[in-house]
Amino acid sequence: MTTVAAPWWVRPGLDVVDGRLSIAAHDAESLAREHGTPLFAYDLARFGEDARAFQAAFARTSVPFRLRFALKANPYPEVLAVFRGLGPPGSPESVGIDACSPGEVLRALECGWLPDEISYTGTNVSERDLEVLLAHRIHLNLDAISQIERYGRRSPGSRIGIRIDPGSGAGYTADLEYSGARPTKFGIDLERFDDALAAAARHDLAIDTIHFHAGSGWLAQGLEAFSRALPAAIEAVERARAAGHRISEVNVGG
Repeated sequence: MTTVAAPWWVRPGLDVVDGRLSIAAHDAESLAREHGTPLFAYDLARFGEDARAFQAAFARTSVPFRLRFALKANPYPEVLAVFRGLGPPGSPESVGIDACSPGEVLRALECGWLPDEISYTGTNVSERDLEVLLAHRIHLNLDAISQIERYGRRSPGSRIGIRIDPGSGAGYTADLEYSGARPTKFGIDLERFDDALAAAARHDLAIDTIHFHAGSGWLAQGLEAFSRALPAAIEAVERARAAGHRISEVNVGG
C-alpha cells in the first residue's frame, strides 16, 4: 500500500476532502458557484488561532510583549471583529492594531479599538495626516528628522517612537527586504540618530519606542538575517536611554 503525503499547505480549515478542496469545512467549488469568481474565502477561526499561537510563543519567553495586527493585511470588519473579540482593551489576551495611514486609524477606531491600542508608523506623513492622528491622540513612530520637527511643532512635550534603518534586511525575496545595502525610505540611519535626538529635544519630545522593520514574508529560515538587524536596535535603545529617554518598547514591525 502506497501512502501519499498530504500537500504542505494542508491544515485544519484548509484541506482536501474526497479529492475536493475544502475551506473552513465548505466545498471550494460550491462556494465559487454560489458567489461567483474571483472569490476571497476566509477561515475566520484561523485568525484567532494564529493570534493565540503568537501570544503563547511570546508568553513562554517571560518577556513582556504586545501583539498587534497590521490592518493593511486585511481591513474587512468581519476579520477585525475576530481580533477585537480576543480580549478587552488592556487585557493580556487583547490584540492591538498596527496602522500606516490615517484611514487605517479611522477604520480601527470604527471597529472598537481605543486610541492607545493603535500604533502608527508611516512614511511621508503630511500635515493632513498629522491633523487626523493628533486629533485622536495616536502614538506615532516617526521615520524622518523632518517629521520629528513638524510633529514637535504641533505637539511639543508629547511621546513618540523613532523608526530606525537597521542596515540589514530580512524578507521572503530581496525585494521584500526593507533595509540593507540599497537606499530605503524606511527609517533613520544610525549615523543621523543624534540629529533625531536633537530634534526631539528641541520640542521636548519623549522617545518611548524604537521601531525597525527588516522586511516581510520571511519565516524560520529568515531568522539569521533578522538577527543581524538586532544590534542596530540595541544601539539605538542604548543611545536614547543615555540621552535621558525611557524606552519601554522595541517594535520589530512585523
